[in-house]
Amino acid sequence: MKRNKNDYILNLTRDNTQLLLNKIWELPTERVEEAIVAKLPPQKTVLPRMKPVPKPRPLTKWQQFAKEKGIQKKKKNKLSWDEQLQKWVPLYGFKRAKAEKEKDWLLEVPGNVDPMEDQFAKKIEAKSEKIAKNELQRLRNIAKSTKS
Repeated sequence: MKRNKNDYILNLTRDNTQLLLNKIWELPTERVEEAIVAKLPPQKTVLPRMKPVPKPRPLTKWQQFAKEKGIQKKKKNKLSWDEQLQKWVPLYGFKRAKAEKEKDWLLEVPGNVDPMEDQFAKKIEAKSEKIAKNELQRLRNIAKSTKS
């Protein structure tokens, strides 16, 4: 009884698969790179989405400014020629920082500041302040985009 049921399902599956393949090969065919391909007809039914189409993200302050001013992104080279070191130096990355250390081994002390003040520490502090300001602005942009 069980074997008869399995044979019936197997035969039914084979027959339906054969009918499907016969219908596919009735469609127009063409040869693509040593393979014969059937051209399928255009889709008739549109499948609905489970979730709604996502809304476009709001532009950041910089993107709005760039759009108003007509600023477009340009492709930059990764290396630039440094006249002082007389070699090609990357625009960013650890090799850039290494080259900056080579270049800035000596810092000039301005005339209006204390000559005993550490100019290297002052430079590092200014850089960390810039980084903190940039991070704050990035967080503001994220907060603004999530509110909308």
